Amino acid sequence: MIKILTLIPLVIPSLVNAAEVQNGNAVDSITIQWLLNATFTIISILAGWLMHLLHETVRDLHITNMEVKDKVHTIELLVAGQYVRKEELKELSISIFQKLDRIEQLMATRGYKE
Repeated sequence: MIKILTLIPLVIPSLVNAAEVQNGNAVDSITIQWLLNATFTIISILAGWLMHLLHETVRDLHITNMEVKDKVHTIELLVAGQYVRKEELKELSISIFQKLDRIEQLMATRGYKE
């Protein structure tokens, strides 16, 4: 694509020069105008196609970005939901220490020594 655009300035003068000499006569301004119009039409078509490709690429990137954003949000919710809350940890530690105290009492009453 870029190679084509770099060749356009080289092609236009050669087209104009080739059109200027037809059977030894100077080409009228209508032929030169037609060549310039055709050249600018081709350039406009190529520029429009390039803009279309850029628009499609940006749209695809936007869609991909939204999908990744949703996946990250889902992962954040999963991770945040799996943490142990302070209240739950406190209740669990109290329960464990009560059971350990009861085990110590049972061991003391049955004569186990450390």
